[in-house]
Order: sequence, then structure tokens, then C-alpha cells
Amino acid sequence: INNSSKINNELIAEKIVYKEGELYDVLKLETSYENIYQLGVFDQIKMEADFNHTDGKSPINLTLEEGKTKEFASSLGYDTQDGMRGGVEYIDHNFFGNLREFRAGATIAKRGYTIPIVIYDPYVQTPLLGKINVKNELGYSRWDYDSYVENLFTERVTVGKSFIGLDHFFGFQMEHSEIKSGIPVFLSGNYLINSLFYRVVIDKRDSQMDAKNGYYTSLYAEKSMKQIGSELDYVKLLAEARYIKEFA
Repeated sequence: INNSSKINNELIAEKIVYKEGELYDVLKLETSYENIYQLGVFDQIKMEADFNHTDGKSPINLTLEEGKTKEFASSLGYDTQDGMRGGVEYIDHNFFGNLREFRAGATIAKRGYTIPIVIYDPYVQTPLLGKINVKNELGYSRWDYDSYVENLFTERVTVGKSFIGLDHFFGFQMEHSEIKSGIPVFLSGNYLINSLFYRVVIDKRDSQMDAKNGYYTSLYAEKSMKQIGSELDYVKLLAEARYIKEFA
């Protein structure tokens, strides 16, 4: 691996699906190329096999050049409820190296605004769980509805771990809202909702970018309870399944 980026070679090697000693397979090379391309930080990816060796082995040379990892995005739209809306977002796909991601932006509409901040580290080494990924999502919003005004602060911490062929995600979510209401139906005051959540994903698609065959399933469970300081107690379940088949 000839790598000029701020990413450790072992993190790149995890995206390579062929192993030393296996028969040469173009499809495995293409899958490895796509896995590395999906990281979104490389401007140039070259995978070349050297067939000039006489011992029956063909080394694969992988050359990587880091491209632009920072970007600004903007949006502009209109809907019948909130009228004109627009947004800006700054994204760094390799924040301090090793594929960490940082996102910050704002969305403004006639009724209010939302400010989200996301920090994601896909490779965190821990003594008990081994390698995990961690995402911290912060958000503040203020919306003026017809009957009340809501100031909402949220934080959502997610820990992900691949285990026995499944992707597991679990974490904690906190929502603190301040309601200012002029009618009795919506009581003014401060409200706190704390919840724990878990999500499991089975992804057997042949490609995440351009899937033609395979399936994808996920199950999400969220539990809010007073034992962790929440003022509400509820259970939320969400199941999803997709089946993909290409017809010639």
C-alpha cells in the first residue's frame, strides 16, 4: 500500500476483501476498489497486479492519493407549511485523520431554525469491546408553531460494533425542550426526555452504492423511562426490510 493520506494503512487494509494466497479474482479487486472509494477521501486509487514474478505469486500494488476532504454544501427549497427554507453545511471527511468526520450547519425557515453538529470516529480502540465506532450528534432548534414556541436541545451518542456478521448500534439520547404556549392544551414549561436505543442491521447487498441484488434489514428499539431521569415513559419500535433483485 502506497498511501499519501492521513489514514493508517491498517484501516485501508480492512476494506480489501482478498487475502494473500488466494487465486487472482477481478471481482474481488473491484469490490475492494469500491470499498476504498466509498471512504470519500481519495482523489486517486490505483490497483495494479504484477504478473512478472516466476514463483506463481502476483503482488497487488495499491496506490492512494488523498483528495479534497473538506466541503461546503447549501440547499434552498420551499414547502407549503414553512414557506422558503435554506441551509448551509460544512463537512470534513478526514477530521484530524483516520477517517474521522465533522459536520456543522444550519437550516433556516420562516418558522425557525435548526443547528446540528456531528462528530464521528469510525475507529476507536477499547480494552473490552475492541474496535468500535462512536458518533456524537448535537442539535439546537427553535420553531414557532401556530400554538406554541419550542426551543429544543438534543444530544445523541451512538456506539457501533460489528459482531457475528451483524452491525450493532446502541446508545443514549437526551432531549430538553422549553415550551412557551398561549393556550391551555400545550402547557408551558421545561421537559426532559432521556432514552436508550438499540439497532441491529443485516446488510447483504452486493453494493452499497449501486445494489443490484441482495437484501437489507434493520430493527430499531428505543425506550424512554423515568429510571434514567426522563419525564416520559414510552417504547418505540421500527423495522425495515428491503429485497433487491436485478432482472435482465
